[in-house]
Amino acid sequence: MGLPPLEFSECYLDSPQFRERLRIHEAELEKTSKFIKELLKAGKALIQADMALSQAQEKFNQCLQSFNFEIIGDAETDDEGNIAVALQEFAELLRLMDEERSRVMENAQKIMIRPLESFRQQLETAKEEKKKFEKQTEKYYSLVEKNLGLSFKKKEAQFAEHDKYVEQERSQFCETSLQYISTVQAVQERKMFEFIEPLLAFTHGLCTAYHQGYEYAKDFNLYKIQLQMSIQRTRDRFESTRSEVERLKQKVRESPEEHKRSSDYTVEGYLYVLEKRHLSVSGAFPMSGPFGTTWVKSYSKYKKSNRQFIRGPSELKTSGKPAEEEEFTVRSCVRKRTDAIDRRFCFDVDLGDRAGVLTLQALSEDSRKQWMEAMDGREPIYERATHNIPEETTLNDMGFQFIRKCIQLIEADGLEEQGLYRIVAPTIRVQKLLSLLNECHSLDDLDLENDDLWDVKILSGTVKAFLRNLPEPLMTFRLHQRFITAAKMDNEEDRIECVHGLVYDLPESHRQMLNIIIAHISNVASHSKENLMTVANLAVCFGPTVMRPEVETVAALIDIKFQNIVIEILVENYDKIFKKVPSNHSEFRKTHISARARRYRLSIRKPPPYRPPDPPTSSARSSSKEARSGSRNGSVKRPMIPPQPPPPVPGGGGGSGGSGGSGGSGGGRGSFGAGASAAVSVSSAPAIAPGQAAMAAIPSSPPAGPAALLDKMKRHGGPSNPRVVLGNAEPAEDGVGRNHSPLSPPNPGEPGFPEGCSAEEPCCARQGRTPVRRRSMVTSRTQMFENRSSRPNPPMSPHSRLGLAVWMVSRKARAIADFKSDDGTVLDFSKGDIFHNVQPATDGWVKGSLNGKNGLIPEQMLQML
Repeated sequence: MGLPPLEFSECYLDSPQFRERLRIHEAELEKTSKFIKELLKAGKALIQADMALSQAQEKFNQCLQSFNFEIIGDAETDDEGNIAVALQEFAELLRLMDEERSRVMENAQKIMIRPLESFRQQLETAKEEKKKFEKQTEKYYSLVEKNLGLSFKKKEAQFAEHDKYVEQERSQFCETSLQYISTVQAVQERKMFEFIEPLLAFTHGLCTAYHQGYEYAKDFNLYKIQLQMSIQRTRDRFESTRSEVERLKQKVRESPEEHKRSSDYTVEGYLYVLEKRHLSVSGAFPMSGPFGTTWVKSYSKYKKSNRQFIRGPSELKTSGKPAEEEEFTVRSCVRKRTDAIDRRFCFDVDLGDRAGVLTLQALSEDSRKQWMEAMDGREPIYERATHNIPEETTLNDMGFQFIRKCIQLIEADGLEEQGLYRIVAPTIRVQKLLSLLNECHSLDDLDLENDDLWDVKILSGTVKAFLRNLPEPLMTFRLHQRFITAAKMDNEEDRIECVHGLVYDLPESHRQMLNIIIAHISNVASHSKENLMTVANLAVCFGPTVMRPEVETVAALIDIKFQNIVIEILVENYDKIFKKVPSNHSEFRKTHISARARRYRLSIRKPPPYRPPDPPTSSARSSSKEARSGSRNGSVKRPMIPPQPPPPVPGGGGGSGGSGGSGGSGGGRGSFGAGASAAVSVSSAPAIAPGQAAMAAIPSSPPAGPAALLDKMKRHGGPSNPRVVLGNAEPAEDGVGRNHSPLSPPNPGEPGFPEGCSAEEPCCARQGRTPVRRRSMVTSRTQMFENRSSRPNPPMSPHSRLGLAVWMVSRKARAIADFKSDDGTVLDFSKGDIFHNVQPATDGWVKGSLNGKNGLIPEQMLQML
């Protein structure tokens, strides 16, 4: 059904039927306008898509043209030549077809888009006429109604004037209606050709382009047939020679030496070279340099006739330049002793004064034998070491100058760089810079201001690596546990005061370097809005760098968060700590000797009678005598600390002398869990340094469970709430265990604690504020066993409690994140993997095995089990 016609005569009647027919025409015009709008939008999108297709096609063609087939040998067959130019032929065909299509799309804007937009403007003109018509209609009919509402009381002249005005409006209304009807009918007629004609032109252009593409395809057909035949013949030749290739491969697999490529060198192959090493004296382990060592893969060659050793490049070069090689003359070759290095298949090669002794690692035992036979190698001579390895420090003038220079460059260019110190720098570049620092005599040789060589990430990573690889951390092993204890205090003022005092107990060079580092961290944190590195974020980066325990334990790993708290205290109170010496620092030790001695004498109890199984060691006796003589003379003498002091787990009301409640809690669960094997010992507490666990031993064979042991202690009059300690049981002091004398007082006068506060009894314990987080599972179970006892003992002072020493060694660990490394000595693992036989290795690394493979593991990526 078509549209009803619009008669001009009906404009004067303006009947409802006329209005209905006019509405139908208006709806058709609105539908046409919307359709053209959508068509224009789709057409423009088509043109844009074709432009993107043309760009992609051009890239594809460039890729086809840029590749050249390289044949095996020095000559090619006709078929190979025909196949070699196939990619260029494909690219040319696609280019010609794309040009035809692109030409149509380029003209589409002119032949389709613009005409359609012009016709749509005519539709908009009809809409404008409609608005005028509706406005005139409303004006005319409102005037008619007003005129009809006039009263007879008006004068005749007024009626005549109103009638004349109404007649004028009627004439204007009819004229507007005629104009609108004419415009609507014209647009309806024009759309039949002005709408279709642009689309016809565009379609014709596409057909022309596709027809031209068909002509190109016909011309390409001859080459296509030739190419198909060449491909088939090439495939047939491959299939015919495949069996011969497999037969030759089997021969080489069975006897590779017989088919070895002839060479001028006696032996050649890959070796791993130990870079930047410091060899130890005879009979001792190799001592890594202050910045660690790296195993570098190298393809090496050796010619026996002139004893020439050629070391290939450590990295493959991607440029066309030939790789650089180093040539040396071998003096001697000795197999590396198995007790001198923790890697297999190693041997030392003496290259003379030019390179010294080079430690190499072969890929297998057979490979090592082959290299040693070619070099006339010999077995090592085992003898006892007669020299001690000196413990050196890198906190010298060169180290200070290096750190100051790095910080100066970082603060000049990188304070606003996001993730400063958090984003990890390339390890190879950092190791290279540290190696150059070892070799240079002046900072000018390093050229640190060269941004192309050393950017901000490398400089920041080098600062952390420098501090992390010091023989002793900035906060020292001696004061490590006391810093941790200070961070665990509940009162903020006590924490700050303790840390303030401990900082001034550091060696002068350590305190100066710490001052430089903390000032720099404060400066970086002041730009946290730009670099997103707050004080807390920086503390996470620098906590394990400037602080680390001498012995790695489960409790020490848990205490990492307290290391971060120490750094936060230093940064937030920098002016107070580093610019003001503690006012009572000179009298600090003397004051605490008397105060702690008085508290100790009030809490002394008789220990239970027993006889220790092992004789006391000389170190324990000397430590005890030093502690007692120090108390009498008022002087401060530090007793000898055992080589591996484990951190204690605090009891219910005892002090926090160990590593804190969190570590103790974990240890307690491991000690008393089902199936746990623990040697539990009880003794009187010997004299200990603040922050160290009080441990002793009694005969225990077989090991007793916790309940039986507590009952046995109570029958002997032992304490009601013993302190449980994780770690090795230490022998009792001479004269304490045998003679049943009172417990020797702890070493008094330790600096770094507020007045009346000690490492064994922090302020919170004396004031009755035992924090919930420090209560361990072991303490809770101990109290449960005590409540079952029929003879409760009176409460005793924390200093008089005996210690339970529980031997617990964690040899399993879980990976907390994914890790991959290009170094063959480092294990790759995924989150959740379980490692076995985990043992300490070098600083920041542990040794372990995963799926039967041994290697190094970053300790911060592990959670001990």
